[in-house]
Amino acid sequence: MKNLYLHIGMGKTGTTAIQNFCAANKAAFNAQGFSYPQLGQRSCAHHLISPHIPPFLTKAKWFFLESNRWVPKLAAQSENNFVMSSELIAWTAEELVGPFCEAIKEHFNLKIVIYLRRQDELVMAGYNQMVKAGLQRGKIDAILEKKLHSYDYQERISVWEKHVGAENLIVRAYEKNQFVKGDLIEDFLTGGLQISDTSQFVPLEKGDLNPRLSNESLEYKRLINNVIENVDKSANFNEFLFAYSAKLKSDGGDGYRDKDTLSQEQRQRILDRFEQGNRHIAQHFCGREDGKLFTDHEIVDRGVVEPSAIELKVISAYLETEFPTLHSKLIKALRNLKHDDRVGKKQAHNILLRSLSLPPITFE
Repeated sequence: MKNLYLHIGMGKTGTTAIQNFCAANKAAFNAQGFSYPQLGQRSCAHHLISPHIPPFLTKAKWFFLESNRWVPKLAAQSENNFVMSSELIAWTAEELVGPFCEAIKEHFNLKIVIYLRRQDELVMAGYNQMVKAGLQRGKIDAILEKKLHSYDYQERISVWEKHVGAENLIVRAYEKNQFVKGDLIEDFLTGGLQISDTSQFVPLEKGDLNPRLSNESLEYKRLINNVIENVDKSANFNEFLFAYSAKLKSDGGDGYRDKDTLSQEQRQRILDRFEQGNRHIAQHFCGREDGKLFTDHEIVDRGVVEPSAIELKVISAYLETEFPTLHSKLIKALRNLKHDDRVGKKQAHNILLRSLSLPPITFE
């Protein structure tokens, strides 16, 4: 029977880098007897085969494929080993995992590859990504407890174990000091896919596939998300905020400091909450008697700093000078909110108005 290695994420564990690498190395995969198929691809990833379909992608008119449609088509291809990747799949609801796996197992030996990132780091990275995408409007403190259940790796993995077996679950830790040769791609090829000869694979050019916003810029984007609910229109402001963040970083000094969105105490509470489950995964899936899933236990206290009014004013001034069209669109969006008195919107509205040195608008 043919083999399918299904890389399901999780998100914020270098999935974009892995997917871009795989798409760029199809010939090298073929030489090793593998195929990274075009079927179900969207932006180098096989998102369209995911049984988990986020509502915002439905609104974006992504057309997802039913398992009974794409699995037979893939099985009809001539290759014997396939690699597919989508971080959406990791979030599949328990009741959908079984039918999804069973449909695949009719035609393939199914192996699940999953990378796990330390939960406190993943919570912050996930929150930052949702803000950048325009999908998060609240502060992290307000949503933390409601979201934490999603990061119970033992619970999440046990669902997949039930349908594919522990022997077909390949669990890797997303920590540089645990990667094969200290490299994520090398780790994915040799540790995830069990490819011994990686010499024919061509590395991607170094670059930031997922640029980071400074904390000040991230908060500014969160405020924008509150006054511009349309994610596409909100996304138009990312370019200017990335440019502003890059400028701060290039300026050096204290202009750009790594800061956390969670405090040291909050991060430790998260690690304590999941310690037992992580220990089980390390022992049961990784063969580690010491129960250490993650070896980097140090929490560097980078501080949680709320952007000051002056810092927000500096960002607004940069917007007006370097991106005048976006500056005008933001002012227009703020003026159109005068009939919307929802608390979150009013707060964001007033903070942005002050940063733009504009008079307050009375809510009617």
